[in-house]
Amino acid sequence: STNCLGGVVLSSGCKVIHVPSYLQGLWKACEDLSKHDATWALIDADTDNSCCATKKSYWKDRLDEYDTVVFAAGSGLFKDSILQKDAVDFPVELVRGQSVEMLLDDPNMAESDFTNEAILCGKYLAPLPQNRVLVGATHEYKEEPLGRDDVLKELHKRSFDLSHDVWHHGQVDRITTGYRVQSRRGPRGRMPIIGKSLYDDVHRNSWLFSGLSARGLIYHGIFGQTLSEAILKDDEGEILRQIPEAFWWKTTSNS
Repeated sequence: STNCLGGVVLSSGCKVIHVPSYLQGLWKACEDLSKHDATWALIDADTDNSCCATKKSYWKDRLDEYDTVVFAAGSGLFKDSILQKDAVDFPVELVRGQSVEMLLDDPNMAESDFTNEAILCGKYLAPLPQNRVLVGATHEYKEEPLGRDDVLKELHKRSFDLSHDVWHHGQVDRITTGYRVQSRRGPRGRMPIIGKSLYDDVHRNSWLFSGLSARGLIYHGIFGQTLSEAILKDDEGEILRQIPEAFWWKTTSNS
């Protein structure tokens, strides 16, 4: 039916995660588990991004002091040329996503529930602090990003029927951009990439945790725990014992 709207409203006690706060809590949990031995370091690779050989040499030297390295930087692994051999014929796509932050300060929105509930409808609407709603996100495969008007047109088209008040009364505050590492679709859909690196050109004992696409918040705990157990046991087979299909990407990369 043309009058049927497909969507899911998350309410009745179902909470929407404020990601910055969640990540702070997640890091605190890591510190506590390590008895505060875990440290957080921001590394700025001050090298020429156009020279892959220079980039590779930098990271190889910088990471040499660690006995184990997990490459889990999402699109940065590929856009910044950190991975070299492992990135060749890798079964992923980098997909740009642009989202719109809407400010709901119109008096007509005073009684609205849009600042308290989230909606999944092909796209999504998620409440943010300070009376804002995030509407996202585009899926862009081309090198050239969509312009502002095209982004608004695309998101309006895909979400308006379930969020007309937001579009009628909200104000566009800003447009944000990010990249998904989207794995190729297989028999079980799009699965993350976890396991030992195929090559040791950057580090002698490196592991991969990537391809979570837009499902990182769902996948990171489940697959991250499995990967951690395999690393601590120094046994990649532990991953297969828990997730028999986990190495789909190795077959694809080697074929």
